[in-house]
Amino acid sequence: MTTYPPGHGLGELVRTAHADAWQAEGRLREPYGGGACAVRGARAMASGIRTPKWNNADVTHEQVDLEALSAWYAARGMPWGLRVPLEISLAVGEPLFVKRCMGLLASSGAGSGLRMFDPAGGVQVRRIRADEHDRFVALEVAAFGDDPATARDWLAPQFGVAGFDHWVAELAGATVGIATSVRSDELAGPALMVTGVAALPGVDARLVKAQLSAQISAAAVHAGSGATPLGSSKSPAS
Repeated sequence: MTTYPPGHGLGELVRTAHADAWQAEGRLREPYGGGACAVRGARAMASGIRTPKWNNADVTHEQVDLEALSAWYAARGMPWGLRVPLEISLAVGEPLFVKRCMGLLASSGAGSGLRMFDPAGGVQVRRIRADEHDRFVALEVAAFGDDPATARDWLAPQFGVAGFDHWVAELAGATVGIATSVRSDELAGPALMVTGVAALPGVDARLVKAQLSAQISAAAVHAGSGATPLGSSKSPAS
């Protein structure tokens, strides 16, 4: 039987772990004008980057203190957006899209957990080395079409920091995919968010993304993470 922290169903647990990771992102970026906070009904983060998708508040209750949120972001000069669970009706702003986030839970007990994923199709997954930071930024730009300067502003604070890892998938010596993972241990307990999962042009995207997600998730569970939210966070928040 899988048990959840008190008050958390499966969907809420995954959303909470996702918000935990974004709070970690905000705290990481305090020296750059970012930060993290909680107000009534929401948990917010700011990156210091003046692009809405990098400044988000996760709504946790329909009674959201929007004035406090607006004031917090205004003090930092940051444009921002909300992530609102589908079951919460919130008449504010314009919905942009529905963001799907898959969750994977580690079970307890004999015979539970994940085995390390066997590479399929020759795709190997590994963490990047310290000398590959510039290359990873270039791969991110190629995969998501972000402005190079903005991509560097987002990625640079993560490099070399405990809890933030960057991964590449390789096939026959060529890089075919990338991903980022963020560890947290807050309201949802030990968890790892896998985000920025992308396959580069000219490869079997489904295979590459599956290999990245599976191998990173398996490594997270073996390292003690209880919940792994999986999904790309490369779009503006709604």
